Amino acid sequence: MRAEGTLTITKKTELDGVEYETDDVFYAGLFTDKNLRTRYGDVITLKMDGKSSVIIPLEVNIGTTENESVTYYVAETEKETTATPTRRTPCTGERFYHSGCIGRGFPV
Repeated sequence: MRAEGTLTITKKTELDGVEYETDDVFYAGLFTDKNLRTRYGDVITLKMDGKSSVIIPLEVNIGTTENESVTYYVAETEKETTATPTRRTPCTGERFYHSGCIGRGFPV
């Protein structure tokens, strides 16, 4: 039996540590490997809609047994992505946050 859980992705826009509102659209990918090669599900659209943050809940598999755990990695990607994220290292200005997952993806 497969257990489901909810992982939450939060995208915030900041410039010099100050949040700013935007109508930009960003994209993210959820990956099952730390090298960000194997994407889990479709590309996730993050529409800012004039806000400084957006929260997207995702239903994910969290294991098939009571003692099993699953690790996911999150990265900002292009709209039509291969499994390669747009950035692998921190950048100034924008930050990409994710919560609710075991382990850690690359911050962008």
